[in-house]
Amino acid sequence: METGVFIWTWLVSAAPELGSLVLAELVDAWLWTIDTKRGLFASEVRYSGPAAELRPHLAPGEPEGQPEKDPVEQIIAHRLWLGFFIDRFEVVRHDSIEQLLLLGRMLQGTTKLPWNFSRHPAATGTFFTVMLLGLKCCSCQSQGNLQNFRTGLHLLEDRIYRACLGWFVHEPEWYDVNNANFAQSEAQCVSVFVHHLLNDRVDASQLDSKGRGHENKDQYHPVWGQMENYDVGREKRKQLLLMLSQHEADRLEVWAQPVNSKEGMSSRPKLSSEKWIEYARTAFSVDPRIALCLASRFPTNPSLKAEVTQLVQSHILEIRSVPEALPYFVTPKAVDENSTHLQQLPHWAACSITQALEFLTPSYKGHPRVMAYVLRVLESYPSERVTFFMPQLVQALRYDEGRLVEGYLLRAAQRSDVFAHILIWNLQGETCVPESGKDAISAKNSSFQELLPIVRQRIIDGFTTKALDVFQREFDFFDKVTSISGVLFPLPKEERRAGIRRELEKIEIDGEDLYLPTAPNKLVRGIQVDSGIPLQSAAKVPIMITFNVLDQDGDHNDIKPQACIFKVGDDCRQDVLALQVISLLKDIFAAVGLNLYLFPYGVLPTGAERGIIEVVPNSRSRSQMGETTDGGLYEIFQQDFGPVGSPSFEAARENFIISSAGYAVASLLLQPKDRHNGNLLFDNVGRLVHIDFGFILETSPGGNMRFESAYFKLSHEMTQLLDPSGVMKSDTWFQFVSLCVKGYLAARRYMDGIINTVLMMIDSGLPCFSRGDPIGNLRKRFHPEMSEREAANFMIRKCTDAYNKWTTAGYDLIQYLQQGIEK
Repeated sequence: METGVFIWTWLVSAAPELGSLVLAELVDAWLWTIDTKRGLFASEVRYSGPAAELRPHLAPGEPEGQPEKDPVEQIIAHRLWLGFFIDRFEVVRHDSIEQLLLLGRMLQGTTKLPWNFSRHPAATGTFFTVMLLGLKCCSCQSQGNLQNFRTGLHLLEDRIYRACLGWFVHEPEWYDVNNANFAQSEAQCVSVFVHHLLNDRVDASQLDSKGRGHENKDQYHPVWGQMENYDVGREKRKQLLLMLSQHEADRLEVWAQPVNSKEGMSSRPKLSSEKWIEYARTAFSVDPRIALCLASRFPTNPSLKAEVTQLVQSHILEIRSVPEALPYFVTPKAVDENSTHLQQLPHWAACSITQALEFLTPSYKGHPRVMAYVLRVLESYPSERVTFFMPQLVQALRYDEGRLVEGYLLRAAQRSDVFAHILIWNLQGETCVPESGKDAISAKNSSFQELLPIVRQRIIDGFTTKALDVFQREFDFFDKVTSISGVLFPLPKEERRAGIRRELEKIEIDGEDLYLPTAPNKLVRGIQVDSGIPLQSAAKVPIMITFNVLDQDGDHNDIKPQACIFKVGDDCRQDVLALQVISLLKDIFAAVGLNLYLFPYGVLPTGAERGIIEVVPNSRSRSQMGETTDGGLYEIFQQDFGPVGSPSFEAARENFIISSAGYAVASLLLQPKDRHNGNLLFDNVGRLVHIDFGFILETSPGGNMRFESAYFKLSHEMTQLLDPSGVMKSDTWFQFVSLCVKGYLAARRYMDGIINTVLMMIDSGLPCFSRGDPIGNLRKRFHPEMSEREAANFMIRKCTDAYNKWTTAGYDLIQYLQQGIEK
């Protein structure tokens, strides 16, 4: 495209008489890209970035396959091409009516309804640049040579306004192309558009004073439909567009300069509740989805929320295809009153799985219409997508008076063996005795506990002969491996390793379809009988065993080792919840293009206080590293990866930065405690991985003494790698903070999905729910009331606070003195 633009520019400069001919060809080609849905016009969902990649867990709709070509590259090609059209416009605007009309034809085709632009967030700058070119073309209507085309240009201007507002039909997203210049130019493009809109106000009023012939009331407009007064409506739509565009420019500015802590938006004038109500009504009249997205941009504005609620409920028949409208009429209050609005649910579009989970909580009292909708949503998605939320679905059985959830689980289990197996393991895992308030909870729990084996048996009774055979072989195999722990318990410590080997030699692999319960895509091909290691634990004897596995979808000759820990006497359900949140965060970061690293290793409870935990491959704990050297991380990295400044050392430092930032965001939200050096792993390329989430949310070890007061662990030796300057001024420190800020902003966008995942577990008896207000405090840590710049500054402050905070260093010392874990 760059070459093309260079040649076309040279051609029209060298031979101006060919200008119209070249432009006509290029306008035809541009319109062809609209018809073939390319680049800026790739309007299919799979080209929309986060909106496609987070389906159906965090976004509504069927999961989408990845596009064959990178959508961002094609959008950038359109942007380069657009630069040529803008240059031509500036050259010919006063002297070539023919070329202006060609550009008008291009803009007419670009803004035709239905709206046909890409929803990819990386298209924002290009989209608003096209719209700016359109508005500039329309501003030529006062030129003498275009007087005859004024009506057409008025109509084009309306189409441009409609297209611009159409951008705000979809919820605001982020996207990182790992290029600071691109991010800055995106923000700049929207700012320039806003600037033009602001300055256009004077011109518009002058034009209106000359009389546009729009004073008639109750007329039909080809773009806006039925309307009372064109000029009043135009001004309201313009103000709405200006406010939304300004907000978008501010968002993109924060993304482009995350560590620039100036409070630019605080100078914006505060709006009255009447103004917010007017914005909501104007938005709803153009497209109800714009009003819903306006509310999602300002989630804590009570006037806006109340007005959007009123609009949704009074126009409910018109918006049944919009799942985002559900929270405005499906509420605990509506359930209590048995609202007539709930009668619309059978016709409503499917929401995301995490939204459906909220409707399964006790607040909605198992209302039949709500439950029927939730089950239709779950049925509409593939079983393997729903499997991720199995712990939450098992909890839903607590409130399942109509046995609707049970019915769904039994049907899904018949469709998928893996779904059935994971469900049975989770049912068995729930037979754990809750730790806190055992007597009180067990009374409330008893009917749930009685139901678990009944549901398990119903699943098994529903198996075909073949499915029953697969089930028995899979479960027998892993039951034998897990039971080794019990055999070892009476043995002296020095004989336990030999004992594991003896037991492993007795176990045969029966069939080629056995898989690791923690990762169903990993097929087991053998056990390394010499690999068995008994581990230290306060409970029974956990053992680590290495399997030979292959990827079900990969090369079947590529067999790799995968170590797993089999625990007995430990409840690992809380680890599952923490790793679910980490897994959702990993998906969010990947969807928005952020280079952050998280490793949500597999954990599965398989019985009462039994579980399987995948071992992070090629890694060792910080305390193990300390056994071989007295140096800190900085020295260890030099030993392992070479001298400071060498490519291998700097690559390892980069890996440490992106993983530290990923876990900083996860730790801010989950608040894992017990972050001593035994729970921090480093892999063979320098990446940090957190393990063991026995204390999260409100709980901490030592009777909740809360030794670790920093939001996340950033010890002195970590800061030596992150910040060679030692005074928070180095490029690597700014990179770390920048990644933390962007990760936090991306996570905030999906706050409700993350909270609903945790909320569904609140009656599970897990220790993390045993005190305080874990859900309320989790919501507070997202700070939905803050603007993007305020949220960025909050994260910057947390990074600064964590920088070498004494309490984490003190906690490491306590662990060293008590347990001999290297600090």
